[in-house]
Amino acid sequence: MSQFLRSSSIHEILAFFGDLEKTRLQSISRMFYDKIIPSSLQQCFLSLLTKDKFFSYSKEQGDILYYYDIPTRTWIDVKAANHQEHYIYYSMSAVVTDLNRVLLIGGSFDPEFEQYTDAVYDWNQITNRIQPLSNVPFVSFDNGFFYYRGYVYIIEGHVDLFNQSTVRKTARFNVLGNYWQTLPSLNHANGKFNMCAFKNGFIYAFCEQMSSFYRLNSNLLGFERSTNWDLQYIQWERILIKPSVYFGFKMAVFGLNDNQILLFGGDDEFNNQITHSPISKEFSDANALKILDLTDLSLHKIVDDANQDLKIELPDMFYFNQLSEYNGKIYALGKDHIHIINLSKKEIEIIKDDGDYNEEDY
Repeated sequence: MSQFLRSSSIHEILAFFGDLEKTRLQSISRMFYDKIIPSSLQQCFLSLLTKDKFFSYSKEQGDILYYYDIPTRTWIDVKAANHQEHYIYYSMSAVVTDLNRVLLIGGSFDPEFEQYTDAVYDWNQITNRIQPLSNVPFVSFDNGFFYYRGYVYIIEGHVDLFNQSTVRKTARFNVLGNYWQTLPSLNHANGKFNMCAFKNGFIYAFCEQMSSFYRLNSNLLGFERSTNWDLQYIQWERILIKPSVYFGFKMAVFGLNDNQILLFGGDDEFNNQITHSPISKEFSDANALKILDLTDLSLHKIVDDANQDLKIELPDMFYFNQLSEYNGKIYALGKDHIHIINLSKKEIEIIKDDGDYNEEDY
């Protein structure tokens, strides 16, 4: 019990540390470091800072889990210790907490009872057991997720093609407290809000057909359990983009530094589902890499040495928004390929992805 309490206390403290603070903590003398941090957690620090893994799951075989080892460029299969045969997972995303705790967030379908459930699942990397933690406050598909300092944030992504709703629900999950808080809704319909990010205290929401994007000042939310937000002061800010930009289905978002966010589009396979305003860009433009400059909120393309747009050459869909920076390169996990982006050389390498996403069902 004392070891559990110690780990919980460390987790609670480290939830508010950034990468710089963790690096400084690691620089403390080895003798002192070993005394205050259990050795099992030291590897968590190293893995977090190097960001050398993608975590995934098998949609077709619910008892198989995966992680992709970036240094060796190989998928590792992991047999789950527990599995309910009648459950099929769908629309799942993986987030990694400050201590390398892997949370699978999304839904499951029980064919026996014809019931859908959205929930947070804990993948225990020691026992390889999958444990449901808490149901998501609303059932939805293709949500945007990210983790930041003790919270998992979610933005509703599903678009009802028969009854267009203008309200996008948002919430956050307190990992330590194991509870959800409903946040102020994003009151604009602009396609699927399937990706989001956190930079400089702001939550950013992006969608596949983008004439605008949105941000919410997270500092106004505080750390209280209350959900009685003062909507007069706490609301999403809408930022217009002219002309509109099309990103395609299941775009990818990655924070480069404090002032830039990298965005690029997914496959246009589902274009016939879009019922919103006319798309002002050609579909091929969706896969061009773009940088959102947060200093002036402008969007710019990246061009190579031949003055050509740098693009994801093989259109893909980034269901999990699993992107990581390793040895100066950005690794983006798509449904069909892993795309390795070298921004300094303005090059993109493509690796065939052998992970299991049950492609025929998407």
